Amino acid sequence: MEFYCKQFALNHGKSSMKVGTDAILLAGFTAEYFAASVEEKYNIKTVLDVGTGCGILALCMAQVFTQANVTAIDIDPMSVEQAKENFASSLFADRLQAVCTSFQNFSLQTTSNYDLIISNPPFFTSSLHSPDIRRNAARHNVQLPLEDFVLAVDKVKDAKTAIAVILPAEEMNKIKILFKEKNIFPVQSLQIFPANDKPLKRIITIFKYSSDGEILKENTCKLMIRTDTGGYTEDYMCLTSAFLL
Repeated sequence: MEFYCKQFALNHGKSSMKVGTDAILLAGFTAEYFAASVEEKYNIKTVLDVGTGCGILALCMAQVFTQANVTAIDIDPMSVEQAKENFASSLFADRLQAVCTSFQNFSLQTTSNYDLIISNPPFFTSSLHSPDIRRNAARHNVQLPLEDFVLAVDKVKDAKTAIAVILPAEEMNKIKILFKEKNIFPVQSLQIFPANDKPLKRIITIFKYSSDGEILKENTCKLMIRTDTGGYTEDYMCLTSAFLL
């Protein structure tokens, strides 16, 4: 195994995207959000991981939501193959499945709704493309623009669905506008800074559907990953402690 967590291990050598800080922070913040409401946590029975890569988010969600079945989708066949291998070797194998498909197609074909949709979606638009075609597909939103992501979410959500995503600030502002058109509003956000002297890098936001269209209140907090001396902050270690060794 190439990457070890507290309750599972996984390989990511064949995946188009490797295990990274973004995925672990997204998993940690999502777990923390639902831990604040034990009743809501135990209502999570179905999870959809969009763009699973090697399966890290799906495995984290299977660990957190012990009664949930987790479906993980990705357009990259080798990533899905690796996710399946990682799922099969985990303690949660009977509650995990990986499917090679686009979110657009999946949302049109499935008859299921999901209690939680979680994603570390591709977001680069105009930055230089890598010569690695598979990495481009994982990082650039040509095949999954935010507009398509929101439309697909709208098809597989129900009145109780939560959506957890991590994006840079500009893209997060854009997706908020798109979700608002579907009466889906932010309820909890985490602004992530690499260090005190570094600019905002990512935002994690939990969204919920408002059946009557009433705008929901958004609570926002901040996280510094590194201290001034270069070590990890206590907040970072606390947020990721459920998963990282």
